[in-house]
Amino acid sequence: MFVHYSLVICALVPSLRYLQGLRQMRALPISLDGLAFTLFVLPLVNFSVCLGLILLAQAITAPGTPNPIPAALLFSGAIASFGNSLVVRFGPKSLPLTFGIGIMAFFPFQMTFFTSFAGYCAMSALSGVLMIASFMILRVSLQSSKIYRLPAASFSVG
Repeated sequence: MFVHYSLVICALVPSLRYLQGLRQMRALPISLDGLAFTLFVLPLVNFSVCLGLILLAQAITAPGTPNPIPAALLFSGAIASFGNSLVVRFGPKSLPLTFGIGIMAFFPFQMTFFTSFAGYCAMSALSGVLMIASFMILRVSLQSSKIYRLPAASFSVG
């Protein structure tokens, strides 16, 4: 389970770097859906790179050991993307809550869902729902929030 925790942390920590520039990102000539998709994909790219490095280190140091379960990796990525959308929506103050809920969510799934095919399907479905919810949270927060919009330019006539 340490691999899944580290993947979630490695996917979320780089998103703290661009939170200060969201207002400027919103002013770019990119559509709202394009910006939401970009912010949705960034933690998943970080997640994939970290997963690749972990699997490479595992292949070098311990060949023949079993690979991580794909449904659990999908669930880890879903928690990372959901946490990223909450960080974009509510700011960095939601990060401890995201880590706490994400880590607590792994325990029941570790015990019950890894043992049956129905558990794999349920975990995959829940991961899909979390990813859809995270994209919708990103899109709605970018659309409705005045924090990410630049103020309208005013021209003074003098």
